[in-house]
Amino acid sequence: MPCDLSIVIPTYKRTEWLQSLLNSLNKEMSNFEVIVVDDGSPDQIKKKEIICKGQWTFPLQFICQNNMGPATARNTGLKLAKADIIGFLDDDTVVEPQWTTRIIGSYYDNPMIAGVAGKTMSWKANTLSEKFLDHYQHLHRHQFNIDGTLDYVITANCSFRRNILREVGGFSPHFRFAAGDDIDLGYKIKARGYQFAYSEKAIVLHRHRSTLFSMWHTWFTYGRGIAQCLNEHSEIQAKQSFASKDVNVFKKLVRLFVKINHEILLNIKNGEISLKEAVAFPLMGLVNDICFHVGKQYQEYRLSKQKPK
Repeated sequence: MPCDLSIVIPTYKRTEWLQSLLNSLNKEMSNFEVIVVDDGSPDQIKKKEIICKGQWTFPLQFICQNNMGPATARNTGLKLAKADIIGFLDDDTVVEPQWTTRIIGSYYDNPMIAGVAGKTMSWKANTLSEKFLDHYQHLHRHQFNIDGTLDYVITANCSFRRNILREVGGFSPHFRFAAGDDIDLGYKIKARGYQFAYSEKAIVLHRHRSTLFSMWHTWFTYGRGIAQCLNEHSEIQAKQSFASKDVNVFKKLVRLFVKINHEILLNIKNGEISLKEAVAFPLMGLVNDICFHVGKQYQEYRLSKQKPK
């Protein structure tokens, strides 16, 4: 019987987290299939045995590939998908009840809807980095424009029409790291006149990075992703928001100092977080920004080396 939704999950290591995600999907009552694509985990064969022995209430395929990045893993799953709507989840998430029905509901309203973003919230917020990412709604807020529209959807919690994904060639295999491929895909889809919708009730809980180092490494990778995205879409004017060329370092430092102090005072005034967090969060954001720009410069350097002289 045809299914309503094909869910593609790229995964690397993290067997127990993947099991938690599949267990959360086990409670869903709709008609869907799951395609897990392992992106070259060192324990790939053992991981496949563990997952395939699970008691799942849905059809599951477990595909193994060499380590080529999550974008290629998603494309592998896309080729095998049977449904007209393709859902994407990351292996560090779990779904809330009725996710499988709510992530596809918006397509019936408008044939120009190419993809739907769900609401991504924190799985827990115990460590300082987890509390920081929870406070700033990491993996949720930054996909929205000021007017509430979407230029892309985050692949930790989303779905797309299969025919449109194939029309634009799927995800770019040039993104071999977990960042930027969703923005790149959004640019390609929006360029063809399609739109994105938001489903607030399609909720996914995300395991935020639990240490400062892992969080900073993630922002470094985000910087690499943006640089790769701008390299793929040099004609898009929106890249200016990612690529300021202000050479007046003194002015930038003054603006940064004012911004941090403003955020600290605002946090204290609102009283929503502790005094320690009110002071620490803006400083943590500063380090994240530095890691982001270092990653961006690093990827730009790598790309420059790849260009023919």
